[in-house]
Amino acid sequence: MIPARFDPFALIRSAQHDMEASFRTISTLTEWIAEDRDNGDAVAEHLGDIEKAVERARHLTARLGTYMRVQLHTPAPEPVDIDKALDSIIAKSRLPQGKVTFTGQTGMRLHADPWLLDLLLEMLVENAVLHGQAAENGVDISIKPGEICLRDHGPGIAAHQQEHIFKPFAKFATGGAGLGLTIASDCARASGLSLSLKPACSGGIIANIQLASPDDNS
Repeated sequence: MIPARFDPFALIRSAQHDMEASFRTISTLTEWIAEDRDNGDAVAEHLGDIEKAVERARHLTARLGTYMRVQLHTPAPEPVDIDKALDSIIAKSRLPQGKVTFTGQTGMRLHADPWLLDLLLEMLVENAVLHGQAAENGVDISIKPGEICLRDHGPGIAAHQQEHIFKPFAKFATGGAGLGLTIASDCARASGLSLSLKPACSGGIIANIQLASPDDNS
């Protein structure tokens, strides 16, 4: 079932704006290439910028597809091993060895939709890598009864921006499509979980997932 807060027309308008910006960039760069065709270094630089613009458009298209799939997905909860889910997401993120710190309880299970939980964790880890400089500064993950916390050591987010952080296409830094945290929030909601983000005292962001009720392995 599509949630009441889902507005496809607003989504399309925002996506159109971002896509048009990428296409304008590509169009301008192709004009510059024509002007600088005898300057090999300039042409190479313009081609690199075009490649980045195309990648942004591709990333946005992929994110839109994921976002729509979450809206249409019917949750099918089952027991999920949280350790295995986190290990899989960390491996997919390709974070350098030693850049992830685990603390807390192990062997915990949760009754949740596996795809939604994986996607929730994936979006949070990816956000830490993209905006939290996790590849350089690392990410800390703690697992406790009733909650999972992911903390990065990046620049964080201003207090006045926090109320908008889960809105589609809300961007507070360069890079990304502006949908990752929206997808994470919707995955949590569909799974009966609670997701919140807050600034860490010494810098960075803490993402807190409040679990519905840990499975007692029964």
